[in-house]
Amino acid sequence: MKKNKIIVLGIGNSILGDDGIGLKVVNDLSKLVREPVDFIQTEEMGFGLLDFMIDYEQAVIIDSIQAGGVPGTIHLFSIDDFNPNSTVSNHYVGLPELGAMSAQMGLNFPEKVNIIGIEINDPYKITDQFSEEIHEKYESILNKVNEELVKLCDFKKDKLRIRRCRRPNPRFSEAITRI
Repeated sequence: MKKNKIIVLGIGNSILGDDGIGLKVVNDLSKLVREPVDFIQTEEMGFGLLDFMIDYEQAVIIDSIQAGGVPGTIHLFSIDDFNPNSTVSNHYVGLPELGAMSAQMGLNFPEKVNIIGIEINDPYKITDQFSEEIHEKYESILNKVNEELVKLCDFKKDKLRIRRCRRPNPRFSEAITRI
C-alpha cells in the first residue's frame, strides 16, 4: 500500500481522560481534512512510534502536554526543540533518538517533524471522558489544531478542503477508535 508523504500521528491514552486528546483530535481531523495525509492514532510511545513514522517525508504529532499553561492552549514544537538524551533507555526513547537510530539503521525518518501539544490539567485521572474544561473548549481546540496543520503541511489555500467542526459528541469513549 502506497503511503502519502505526510503522517499526522495522534498519541495518547484512551483511559486517562485528557491524555487522550491527541487520539480524538486526529480521529476528528481525519474526517475534516481532504488532503493526501495519513491520519493514525496510537497509544504507543518510544520505539513503537518508529514503525509509524518511517518512509514519510513529514510527520506531525499531536499529543497532550503539561507546560503550566491554560488547558486547551496549543503549543508548537519541532524535533529540533528537543535535546537528545545522553543515554538511551529501553523504557524511554524520544524523537531525537528515534531520528538518530533510524539513520543508523538506514531507515527513512521524516525530514520534518513537528509536534502540536495541547495543554491539559491532569493526565493521570482514569476516565474515558475529558475534563469539563477540555470538553467545553474542544471545538476551539480542534479548529486551532486544524489551522496549525494547514500551516505546517503547507497546504495550498485554493486546494484546501477543510470543513469546520461541529460540537463533538459528549461521550469521549464513543469517539475514540482504537488501533
